[in-house]
Amino acid sequence: MPVILETTENDKRKHALEIVQKLKQSGFEAYFVGGCVRDFVLGDIPGDYDIVTSALPDQIVSLFPRTAKIGAKFGVVAVIIEKYYYE
Repeated sequence: MPVILETTENDKRKHALEIVQKLKQSGFEAYFVGGCVRDFVLGDIPGDYDIVTSALPDQIVSLFPRTAKIGAKFGVVAVIIEKYYYE
Protein backbone atom coordinates (compact mmCIF):
# COMPACT_ATOMS: atom_id res chain seq x y z
CA MET A 1 0.00 0.00 0.00
CA PRO A 2 1.55 3.36 -0.99
CA VAL A 3 2.26 5.96 1.68
CA ILE A 4 -0.09 8.94 1.42
CA LEU A 5 1.77 12.07 2.42
CA GLU A 6 0.17 15.02 4.15
CA THR A 7 0.77 18.48 2.68
CA THR A 8 3.48 19.20 5.25
CA GLU A 9 5.26 15.95 4.39
CA ASN A 10 4.92 16.69 0.67
CA ASP A 11 6.50 20.11 1.26
CA LYS A 12 9.40 18.66 3.26
CA ARG A 13 10.08 16.07 0.57
CA LYS A 14 9.71 18.63 -2.24
CA HIS A 15 12.19 20.99 -0.57
CA ALA A 16 14.65 18.16 0.06
CA LEU A 17 14.50 17.21 -3.63
CA GLU A 18 15.02 20.85 -4.63
CA ILE A 19 18.17 21.02 -2.48
CA VAL A 20 19.61 17.86 -4.04
CA GLN A 21 18.76 19.07 -7.55
CA LYS A 22 20.34 22.50 -6.96
CA LEU A 23 23.52 20.90 -5.61
CA LYS A 24 23.73 18.55 -8.61
CA GLN A 25 23.00 21.36 -11.09
CA SER A 26 25.85 23.29 -9.47
CA GLY A 27 28.26 20.43 -10.19
CA PHE A 28 28.30 18.70 -6.80
CA GLU A 29 27.40 15.17 -5.85
CA ALA A 30 24.38 14.96 -3.53
CA TYR A 31 22.49 12.01 -2.06
CA PHE A 32 19.91 11.31 0.63
CA VAL A 33 21.35 9.44 3.62
CA GLY A 34 20.39 8.13 7.02
CA GLY A 35 16.93 7.69 8.44
CA CYS A 36 15.04 9.11 5.47
CA VAL A 37 16.45 6.35 3.25
CA ARG A 38 15.53 3.69 5.81
CA ASP A 39 12.03 5.15 6.18
CA PHE A 40 11.54 5.27 2.43
CA VAL A 41 12.59 1.61 2.07
CA LEU A 42 10.22 0.62 4.88
CA GLY A 43 7.37 2.65 3.38
CA ASP A 44 7.32 5.08 6.31
CA ILE A 45 7.17 8.87 6.19
CA PRO A 46 10.59 10.36 7.01
CA GLY A 47 10.76 12.71 9.97
CA ASP A 48 13.62 14.61 8.37
CA TYR A 49 15.88 14.51 5.34
CA ASP A 50 19.66 14.35 5.60
CA ILE A 51 21.78 14.99 2.53
CA VAL A 52 25.43 14.22 1.89
CA THR A 53 27.23 16.31 -0.72
CA SER A 54 30.67 16.97 -2.11
CA ALA A 55 30.05 20.72 -1.65
CA LEU A 56 32.03 22.36 1.13
CA PRO A 57 30.20 24.34 3.85
CA ASP A 58 31.06 27.73 2.32
CA GLN A 59 29.85 26.53 -1.09
CA ILE A 60 26.52 25.43 0.42
CA VAL A 61 26.14 28.79 2.15
CA SER A 62 26.75 30.59 -1.15
CA LEU A 63 24.16 28.46 -3.00
CA PHE A 64 21.23 28.81 -0.59
CA PRO A 65 19.74 32.02 0.83
CA ARG A 66 19.08 30.68 4.36
CA THR A 67 21.59 28.44 6.08
CA ALA A 68 22.94 27.72 9.55
CA LYS A 69 26.46 26.52 10.20
CA ILE A 70 25.44 24.05 12.88
CA GLY A 71 28.61 22.02 12.62
CA ALA A 72 30.53 23.60 9.78
CA LYS A 73 33.92 22.56 11.16
CA PHE A 74 32.66 18.98 10.75
CA GLY A 75 31.09 19.80 7.37
CA VAL A 76 27.51 20.15 8.63
CA VAL A 77 25.41 23.02 7.34
CA ALA A 78 21.63 23.23 7.54
CA VAL A 79 19.72 24.62 4.59
CA ILE A 80 16.55 26.28 5.87
CA ILE A 81 13.46 26.38 3.68
CA GLU A 82 10.32 27.73 5.29
CA LYS A 83 10.48 26.29 8.82
CA TYR A 84 12.34 23.10 7.91
CA TYR A 85 16.03 22.35 8.39
CA TYR A 86 17.88 20.02 5.99
CA GLU A 87 21.36 18.97 7.11
